[in-house]
Amino acid sequence: MSSSTSPDISAPEIEKLKIDMNDRTSISQFIHNTISQLIGSIAFQDEDDLFIRGIILQNTFAILELEINTLYTNPLVKSLIEAIIQLSSLYESAKSSSNEIALPDNQMHSNGVKDANDTPSKQKIVILTGSTGALGSYILQTLLSSSTVSHIFCLNGTAGEQLQIKRSKARGLPTEFPSNRVTFLQADLSEERLGFESEIFERIKASATHIIHNAWPVNFNIPPSSFYPSIKGVINLLEFAATASRGASLMFLSSLSSVGNFSGDVPENVITDITASLPVGYSESKFIAENLLAYAADKFPHVSISIARVGQIAGPVSTTGTWNKHEWFPSLVLSSIHLGIIPESLDSTDCSEVDWVPIDLIADILVELVLSQRIDHNHGAKVYHPVNPVLVPWRSLLPKIIETATLGQENKITPVPFAKWIERVRKDAEDLHSKIDFEEILERNPAIKLLSFCGELAKGRGTSILENKKTVQASEKLRGLKGIEGVWVEKWVQGWIE
Repeated sequence: MSSSTSPDISAPEIEKLKIDMNDRTSISQFIHNTISQLIGSIAFQDEDDLFIRGIILQNTFAILELEINTLYTNPLVKSLIEAIIQLSSLYESAKSSSNEIALPDNQMHSNGVKDANDTPSKQKIVILTGSTGALGSYILQTLLSSSTVSHIFCLNGTAGEQLQIKRSKARGLPTEFPSNRVTFLQADLSEERLGFESEIFERIKASATHIIHNAWPVNFNIPPSSFYPSIKGVINLLEFAATASRGASLMFLSSLSSVGNFSGDVPENVITDITASLPVGYSESKFIAENLLAYAADKFPHVSISIARVGQIAGPVSTTGTWNKHEWFPSLVLSSIHLGIIPESLDSTDCSEVDWVPIDLIADILVELVLSQRIDHNHGAKVYHPVNPVLVPWRSLLPKIIETATLGQENKITPVPFAKWIERVRKDAEDLHSKIDFEEILERNPAIKLLSFCGELAKGRGTSILENKKTVQASEKLRGLKGIEGVWVEKWVQGWIE
């Protein structure tokens, strides 16, 4: 979907501005003036990256009604100028013949695709991206268990099912993937036709009814620009859904971190203020994707688009798998066992609560939401917050954590203020530094890699609170979810210390 083949800005709207569309200098001057007026600065060059400077995020080019695809695939001022010039040429050549195109009947949309609701079918064929990841593996298993899903296309960066078998086995999940139910395909979502040969692409496009977009790089140390391929992947999947023969719905699995800095409780809708996102590339890229989807939902009302902001995913409770001990909470508990102290709260208050959802249960909830998804022409993209509606005080979990961690041991674990615990983690790492190598320090005291993260938690009132009234109404499984139970905590802690 490069600008050289499908530039998407709105040439008719630009034409109204009386810019000489054949004059590169005129276009350049207009773009520079527009940016300067909107951000109050003229200190940028044609080689500057608008994405990194945050200009795209502020909808700078709304005045031009630029299509979002053009902005994200042409982040440099100079490439944007070329895209505008090329579009103008294409628009002029197409304008004369546009009136010859017959309009379809009122049940058809401009792309010739019927509403999914107009052609109901019990047979559901689901595209799942990122099936080999932790959450993806559980979603795949839930889809396989559904009698209404006839086939699943798993799109991953690696071809074949061997990696899936390996990952699912490690998580205590079944490893049988019948070829009549699952097809594993190597894909590149950022490429044209998702990286497939035309025949395979058209086959999937003709049959898919639902898309669950789960694949995303989990790296908190890279800038927003490194997520270009992921953003292009969202755009390509949007185009796929909008032109799929059976009107495929699209659910994007976002993150709490995309609105982690939001002031107050986070509503179940798309947030347009970029400052609501945590200031790291991963979070900002999820924020951008959400806004792309909201924009597309308005542009293509015949496509059912939804966003699920996933909060803290806990370990499984119905399988033999364990909660990955390298994640932040297992690391916190393991360091607490090593130090003999544990935080009495997970924020600056004395009454922190957890709204975690076990990974196997959230997979069930997400699939339920996807398969029941219907088009709402009046409300754009739906936003779901699949967080636990039953909040559990952190203090109520401490006795079971301590009991399980010290079973058969002489060592004791004492609750202490969060700030004191953080200081002890830091001091212990300093003391061990001269005695053992770093890898061994991490093995004993893994929370040292979380000092910055825990420090932020200790200064605030925990993570953002996600409102979820609408999500609870939409999901029977979420309505029936229990709060985090002691027996679950016992299972997880045992898995970390064995």
